Amino acid sequence: MKSSKNHSKRKKKTNSSSSSISITSPLEKKAKEKECSDDEVFQALDMAGHVAAKLDDITSKLDRLKSIEETIHNVAGSIKALEQKIEKVEENVKEIKQEQQVMDKSLETMNNEIQQLKNDRKRDEFEYYGFQEETNFRGEYYKQIHGTAMGSPISVTVANLVMEIVESRALSTFVSAPKVFKRYVDDTICIIHKDHSIDDFHKCLNDQYKKIKFTIERYSDKGLPFLDTLNTVNQDVSIQVSMYRKKTHTDRYLHFDSHHPSKHKAAVVHTLAYRKESLLSDETSKRKEQEHLEKSLLKNGYPEKFIQRHSVIRKKDNGVKEGKDETKGFAVLPYVKGTTERVQRILQQHNIKCCIKPDKTLRQILSKPKDPVEYEKQSGVVYRIPCDTVLVLRLDVDETVTFESLMRCIEESPKDSTSSSSELEAVKSQNVSSEEHVLLAQLYFQLHVDCSA
Repeated sequence: MKSSKNHSKRKKKTNSSSSSISITSPLEKKAKEKECSDDEVFQALDMAGHVAAKLDDITSKLDRLKSIEETIHNVAGSIKALEQKIEKVEENVKEIKQEQQVMDKSLETMNNEIQQLKNDRKRDEFEYYGFQEETNFRGEYYKQIHGTAMGSPISVTVANLVMEIVESRALSTFVSAPKVFKRYVDDTICIIHKDHSIDDFHKCLNDQYKKIKFTIERYSDKGLPFLDTLNTVNQDVSIQVSMYRKKTHTDRYLHFDSHHPSKHKAAVVHTLAYRKESLLSDETSKRKEQEHLEKSLLKNGYPEKFIQRHSVIRKKDNGVKEGKDETKGFAVLPYVKGTTERVQRILQQHNIKCCIKPDKTLRQILSKPKDPVEYEKQSGVVYRIPCDTVLVLRLDVDETVTFESLMRCIEESPKDSTSSSSELEAVKSQNVSSEEHVLLAQLYFQLHVDCSA
């Protein structure tokens, strides 16, 4: 430090002595170089400290990176192991899916077979109960081989299903479907474009099923009848609907003096008036129909005031009346004039609805097309044999349980039985179903008899 101060004093003196020319000696140059190198050393040392700190940070970061690399290497190894496991799992899943597809196919096949069996069973039952119609007439049995019997509950459903199939086939295969095609049971009305022949469409309908043939009636100047209406096309292309009656119509209704409740007679008038209001299209047709109804009902003994009172169509109130008690039951009463009305009033006081029906009808009196089955040939009967012992009878598996079969078993029974054929009593069973009879026919059964005291 002292040498540097002396050096600076000398420098000031030289500057003051020589103002125009500056001369530096080699020693001074060396001194200056020495002075500069000291400053650089201090700076270098200072920078070295910073560099050392940075090196420490870098080494720590490198150590971290090495640990991260090791961790990544370990993770990569575990990922590879997981990928291998995933591949194995995927292979197992594929195998399971293949097995599942095989099982699904087998289940589908089984379901189809089960459904086919069910359909076959339903078809067999349907054919047996719906089409196996038999009747006994004058000692001979007759069987219906095609279609269903008239009056059978299943006939309406079968007829509608068959007609829907025939119609859908005809409408889908014809060149141009009719603009209007309406059917009620077996009566159909349709509107076809003039460019297409009516005969072609008629032939298309008849070709669908050989045992069902349609008849045709064309539109004429008088109109086209459909059910109870006559449809006429006006000049303005509107359709006028009036009432239509066949030539065989007699205008005979329930006579007013017949032994029926007054509500039934009022229903006759109300039904005819409601049909007039709901079917006819213009007031002129309604007025003509009202005049015709009054004349017809007067001929059937109905008073004029009775006709006028029950011809009024009132709007129904479908709302629930508040405070109205719920009905507790329903009773069907045979009609006896003067008595049924009293019973009905008593039941109505206890919130029991009543329906009145005639005691006898012409169908019950006159309609007996089938011959009655002889008592000895009736099946579905429970028999009781009175004796002082228990009589055990055996029937064959395929044998029908009838009076005759039991008589034969009794004759073949042991001789020690005190019962005889004359003591046999047959009691009709009201609660035995056909399935129970089949079960009885397939199993051995015992007849436990009442023993006399």
